[in-house]
Amino acid sequence: MNIVVLSINIIVFVLFGIDKFASKQKGRRIPEAVLLVLSFFFGANGAALGMILFNHKSNKMLFRILVPLFVIVNYILFIDSFNVIENFLSAIVGIFSK
Repeated sequence: MNIVVLSINIIVFVLFGIDKFASKQKGRRIPEAVLLVLSFFFGANGAALGMILFNHKSNKMLFRILVPLFVIVNYILFIDSFNVIENFLSAIVGIFSK
């Protein structure tokens, strides 16, 4: 799962960079909804980094509120997923050790 989360964050970070470049070139933009949905689904760290390094969407109140919130939610879900896996493995080991 670590590789998947890292990959999603890299993709979201790159998409923020592409959208920033497109905004300067007056090119085709990535919809804000796409950036936010990808940020929510384990891409919040990449989105936050993209906002900071590219100075992109940092003036949009929706992004200033939701992306940090998504970072917290992603962290909780990511940590909780490890707890679920750990509990599952402990239960399996407990069944076979009896």
